[in-house]
Amino acid sequence: MNGHDDLVARPVPLHVVTGGRDSPRPRAWRPETVFVARPGAVLADSTSPERRKIVELCRNPLAAVEIAAYTRLPTSVVLVLASALVDNGVLSVRTAARTDGPSTDLLERVLDGLLKL
Repeated sequence: MNGHDDLVARPVPLHVVTGGRDSPRPRAWRPETVFVARPGAVLADSTSPERRKIVELCRNPLAAVEIAAYTRLPTSVVLVLASALVDNGVLSVRTAARTDGPSTDLLERVLDGLLKL
């Protein structure tokens, strides 16, 4: 059996898996929130198999919903576990680069082109 099968086969109540936490911090995290393992981060010996699997999966950036698919855990549970791992400095959150959007000039040219159609 591989590590993934171990997670699926274990009949552990979800409140035990999350350590009693019922929501991630900050609550603004969504299923598309991307997590990545911090280089050199060390897990405690007592770290649960679910958290270990999340860290292993996040060697490359992954969205919470993707982690949920791989681990077969509900996305809400993944967000709680990932939140705890961020709090412990094991994972970090990737944010999308913000842009100011297209220039007003570009938008006016697009509108002019559409009106000519």
